[in-house]
Amino acid sequence: MKPKIIATFVPTGGRRIVELALEILNKPGSIAKISSLLAEHNINILWGFHAAAPEDKVEIWGLFVEVPKDLNLNELISKLKSLNVVYSVRYSERKYGQFLVDTLYYPILTTTGDQVALLS
Repeated sequence: MKPKIIATFVPTGGRRIVELALEILNKPGSIAKISSLLAEHNINILWGFHAAAPEDKVEIWGLFVEVPKDLNLNELISKLKSLNVVYSVRYSERKYGQFLVDTLYYPILTTTGDQVALLS
């Protein structure tokens, strides 16, 4: 079995890594539609999570992606927002040295809003 990875920072290794935080329509095909747009722009999904209860209309999708260095990120965000399954998009390229730091989904919280401390 592989361990579950909770990414709070990702080594960039000279690559352009971006963190995305999306609120999307919770229905079959929403993630596929967004993934297709990312693939059209040669964007590789490195890590992510999504969460929604079956009765929720909105799903949260957080992900780290590798994007081409010459990609205009504002144009990509506009295209994502124009999809009929996307309610909102936030992004970050916040780096600390050679690491992209999760600034959109940190600290880690439980579903009741309590902060989590992880120890290994």
